Amino acid sequence: MERHLQELRVERDLLQQRTAVLQSDLETLGRLSEENSCLADEMQCMQRRRDELEEQLRLQRMAHEQVVKELQELQKRHEHTMALCSQLTLERSEAVEASEAQRRRTVELEVRLLSAEENPPRFIYIASVSSSIFN
Repeated sequence: MERHLQELRVERDLLQQRTAVLQSDLETLGRLSEENSCLADEMQCMQRRRDELEEQLRLQRMAHEQVVKELQELQKRHEHTMALCSQLTLERSEAVEASEAQRRRTVELEVRLLSAEENPPRFIYIASVSSSIFN
């Protein structure tokens, strides 16, 4: 009987040790569960932040694409404007040349007119004299 009591005490001690280990494991699991819950919350926060950042990136890309399109349109307008400027510069040069030629022609005609007034052509004078003779 003594031996049986001794075996029961040993078994009890082993059960108490197992119970202590299980209790320790339960406490560890409880802490891990809390940490896991906190990590899950952090993960949700990080996922929301990631979603926000992805949306910002999407909007920035759209804005960038819009800026690129506007830049291309401005470059086309600039090229068109530069072509018009070149054309207008050429037309202006031609107009200046034509104006200078017209001015030279006007001066030449004025000189000829003044010269003709100072020295009238003789055939006109002769014609006027002969008409007076015949009348």
